[in-house]
Amino acid sequence: MNKNPSTNEETPFRYPRRRLRRSVFILPSLFTVGNIFCGYYSILSTVQGNYIYASYAIGIAIILDMIDGRIARLTNSSTDFGLQLDSLADVISFGIAPSVLILFWGLSAVDPRLAWIASFTFTICGAMRLARFNIQAGELKHFVGLPIPAGGGTIAAIVHFVKDPITNPIWANLMTACVFFLAFLMISTIRYSSLKHLTLGRKSHFSILVIALMVALIFNYCSDRRQSYKPFFKLNFLTFPKMPIYEDDAIVLRHYPLADSDSIVVCIAPELGKIRAVAHGLKKPKSRLAGCLQPLNHIHVSVFSREGQELGKIQNAELIHSYSGKIVSLNHVFAFSYFSELAHTIAQYNQSNTLLFRLLLASLKAGENQVPVEPLVRYFEIWSLKISGLYPNYAYCSGCGKCVKDVGFFALIKHGYALCCDCNSGKGVFVGSAASLTLQAIASNPPEVFSKLPLEAEAGRQLERLTQKLLELNFDNPFKSYRILRESLT
Repeated sequence: MNKNPSTNEETPFRYPRRRLRRSVFILPSLFTVGNIFCGYYSILSTVQGNYIYASYAIGIAIILDMIDGRIARLTNSSTDFGLQLDSLADVISFGIAPSVLILFWGLSAVDPRLAWIASFTFTICGAMRLARFNIQAGELKHFVGLPIPAGGGTIAAIVHFVKDPITNPIWANLMTACVFFLAFLMISTIRYSSLKHLTLGRKSHFSILVIALMVALIFNYCSDRRQSYKPFFKLNFLTFPKMPIYEDDAIVLRHYPLADSDSIVVCIAPELGKIRAVAHGLKKPKSRLAGCLQPLNHIHVSVFSREGQELGKIQNAELIHSYSGKIVSLNHVFAFSYFSELAHTIAQYNQSNTLLFRLLLASLKAGENQVPVEPLVRYFEIWSLKISGLYPNYAYCSGCGKCVKDVGFFALIKHGYALCCDCNSGKGVFVGSAASLTLQAIASNPPEVFSKLPLEAEAGRQLERLTQKLLELNFDNPFKSYRILRESLT
């Protein structure tokens, strides 16, 4: 209480309202900053391939854009600074973010130049629409041109309801036309009613009812697709998009330096296929992954990897067995290196190849037991070609239909068939009877058993010519490790 000197009466103490007034001006800007964050999050999600989360972020940005303006009008705290900040936020959240989203999601099947033009046209028309809005004096009852939140929200709604990216060129062209149409509506002079004057009075009952029905229909549609929106509302929006974790056994094929202490590791797994992932701190002296991620190690690996992306991140790895530490013969070292290069060339990223993984693992186990190298190499080459579908059927003569798998044949590499001695005119790679029987033994025995069987020198040379010709036909680059292996064996 304060005492008035003239009247000697106590008057109530009044606290300064400056801080309260300042807080009122900051409150709308906080929602605008949230709007900018949603646009930034949407762009990140789109680049990482998470298009559904990107559409959700744009939808939340629309809500925040409506709230900040409503709060500014209710608290009479509208300022020129807030108007400009809100416009910049709208350019990011409803101009750039939707154009990037539709470019990645819906325009990948059209001409790239047309896709870029369409997405950029949407962005620039949205910016022009905002510029025209900013120079309009006073609050208008109608918007001139489609508001940019409505344009960006339309794209987000399409992505949300369709889900799967567009790969059909016809639908992609229709989507391109839709983007151009939305861009035209934003810079047109068509008038749209403003929700700023929507109240709870009698005149607005019908409008409120329509909006409530639309929200109910959207919620009912989403309830049938709980798996798509539930993770988003479990506070995942407050974190950046997470990549799923995959666990599988794998064999390390090779690794490349990436940075001072990081490396890119290439593995082959039965279910995940060929994996290419970053191992952070692999070259540090105290790295727990350094001993596990050496070439030719059999490991159990945990990888952060998104479907359709080649490069992941290794979270953890446990060593099962090392096939490089117990090798005594230098020939076996060169053979294992050749197996690794051949498997790396044949395997495809993120495509399951259980047979190739089992072949490589069985061949490494056989080589660790010091079996002869030459038969083991032939075994691995033949089965690698068969697994990848590159080994033709040489069981019957293409000319007369005679069975030649026991008596020998001439393999016409480029044509992919065999001819018997009677039908052949001196062309192709000759495979004699001993080599033909060796092919049957390869098909019916595991690598360790076959490698211990006797292999005639001439039969081995014939199979070597056959496999090398097939590899040269199907793969452009020669295998460097095989040249070193061949020099070592001779």
